Amino acid sequence: NEQERKITAYHEVGHALLGKLCIHSDPVHKVSITPRGWALGVTWFMPERDAVLTSKAKFLDELCVLYGGRASEEIFFGKDMITTWASNDIERATSIARNMVMRYGMYDEIGQENFAWERGMGNYTGVEGERPLVSESTQKSIDTKVREILKEQYERAMKMIQDNKKLHIKISEDLLKMEEMTREEFAGYFA
Repeated sequence: NEQERKITAYHEVGHALLGKLCIHSDPVHKVSITPRGWALGVTWFMPERDAVLTSKAKFLDELCVLYGGRASEEIFFGKDMITTWASNDIERATSIARNMVMRYGMYDEIGQENFAWERGMGNYTGVEGERPLVSESTQKSIDTKVREILKEQYERAMKMIQDNKKLHIKISEDLLKMEEMTREEFAGYFA
């Protein structure tokens, strides 16, 4: 329906806009609100070159971009009208933040230790049902740090969307008419 199309457009433009504004993000390749399979819309990002390593700065920008859709829904439609559309974004953001803390040692307060194992990722055990391999206080520190990272990036996304509200509306309304926007068409808003 028309309301879902509008929410989808604003959600996808939230990702695209933050992808443009976050300097470590891959460039926007295409934005679409043409339904495909289970997706009502999608924003594609295309790296300019192959990369083997990912920096902490790139991960943080990726988290911000992932929250761009949900932040847009909240800002333009209200906290009570946020939708389930952000569920995959939230899942991916949580996984990235957990890996930053538990696997990559990117936070000194947690340390340069791998707290994640291939099996049992996120439940602090090597094998389902076994005694935890991480102390309760360390588990609490990890959970607190992950929440802090995610909260900071969501708040950053909210601020960036608020600061660029007029541009966001313009791009979203144009996307509703066009249904798809190429990399070049999207880049034109920043020329």
